[in-house]
Amino acid sequence: MTTTYNPKYPQPFTLAEAIELDVSTILAEISRLRNSLHHLEDSQRQLKDFLLVEDEGSEGEMRRAIVDNEVTIATQQERIILLRLALQNKVGEEALKHYGLEVVSPPDLETTTPTVPPVNPPAHTTPLPPPQHETRTVSNGQEGMYL
Repeated sequence: MTTTYNPKYPQPFTLAEAIELDVSTILAEISRLRNSLHHLEDSQRQLKDFLLVEDEGSEGEMRRAIVDNEVTIATQQERIILLRLALQNKVGEEALKHYGLEVVSPPDLETTTPTVPPVNPPAHTTPLPPPQHETRTVSNGQEGMYL
């Protein structure tokens, strides 16, 4: 039984393509995405804390970073659901407990509604190239990476 899932955000693969992946690949990607989400959520807390104490000069940039993170978090949460559905279709609902995962049910599919409106993308897109980074020296002599 194959479930259908229509993500709100662009994903690098479809559910059908995810089902074709090896179980170990699906599990590794879920783990990687969970770790990424942990770091993004930590970054969100830091950005929001920074906004509370920082002057108005960088407020717009911080708010844009927060919105960007919210979109990335929602996208990655959807991708985890997509991968969990693929695994569920591959090994069955009963076997998910063996992998420490719960069955994906309709309420789970609704929880990905983000606080930021999605950009009406096609269901399957090509991944974007990595962002260009620039290193600058700030006034205190330290180097930093700027996106």
